[in-house]
Amino acid sequence: RTCFSTWTERKGRMQARMQFTDRRILLWCVISLSVLAECSGFAPSPLFTNSGYLKHSDPHANTRRSRSIISGYPEGITYGTLPGVEGGTRAGGSGAGRLRQFSLPEPAPSRAELTGESRLFVDSADVNTWSLLDLGIFHGVTTNPVLLERAGKDCTVESLREMADSAFALGAREFMCQAWGKSALQMIDIGEQLASIDPRVVVKVPLTGPGVQAASVLARKGVRICCTGCYAPHQVITAVAAGAEYVAPYLGRMIESGKDGLEEVAKMQRIVDGMGSSTRVLVASVREVSQMEELAARGCTTFTISPEVGKRLVEEEATVAAAADFERAAEKMQGGGTRQIGFSL
Repeated sequence: RTCFSTWTERKGRMQARMQFTDRRILLWCVISLSVLAECSGFAPSPLFTNSGYLKHSDPHANTRRSRSIISGYPEGITYGTLPGVEGGTRAGGSGAGRLRQFSLPEPAPSRAELTGESRLFVDSADVNTWSLLDLGIFHGVTTNPVLLERAGKDCTVESLREMADSAFALGAREFMCQAWGKSALQMIDIGEQLASIDPRVVVKVPLTGPGVQAASVLARKGVRICCTGCYAPHQVITAVAAGAEYVAPYLGRMIESGKDGLEEVAKMQRIVDGMGSSTRVLVASVREVSQMEELAARGCTTFTISPEVGKRLVEEEATVAAAADFERAAEKMQGGGTRQIGFSL
């Protein structure tokens, strides 16, 4: 019996030692596999936090570590397809048509914060001029029956539907088209048809008696409204009271009629601000970019401009010359250009 007890105790101690040894071996295996996986790129690296940014300033760490075995992209980093680029297949080890996005320890300002309240529109019914939307600075397109006539477009709901589809396909976020009719009932009917095209369609109505009546009814029905043909500050009060999302003063025509158009439009903006309204003063009939400069400095944020004025926003001789110098230097310093290190006095 004594021998049996002694043997049992020894067996228990041996089993305990074996279990301890097994745990050590298992822990060693886990550690070894983790190190091997990290070096092979099959596991998230501790260099990345949950938010996806590097803990240190090594610019190449994201290419050496934390590679995803599924996509090949660093963990914690997402890639969005660039506008106008189909697919997003990778070529040559980099994301073709992809924009790399990741969190920063101190996030950069959002696009909404950077653009502020600014909103620009292309004022044209000529689809060929809508290539300006490619610049990425225009929010949408505005039209009216006169512009349709100039472009040779039919003033029908179906024609405007086709134009709206084209504008949205080109990247416009809003499309404005005008209701017509000699009575409020006619404008309400056309306005409802235009609004049914797409939620991004804004219906324009003139600031006449029937137009204001139509605007009020349509706005109550949830139709987005722009009161157009504004020539006097008091008309802005009317548009705000009607529930219009936009009110469009015709700057150029006001100046041509002998008014101080810049001061009148600035006053319109002060009225909107003073009334605590979110209605936007959509400055139309802009003749020069200098007029936009003046009004933007005085608080105006929203403009619809002709393609000619739109092109001038990205034309500046000094900038073009500087860009040419940059490009010349870049070409010179690619592949064997002479490089000087140090300072010249």
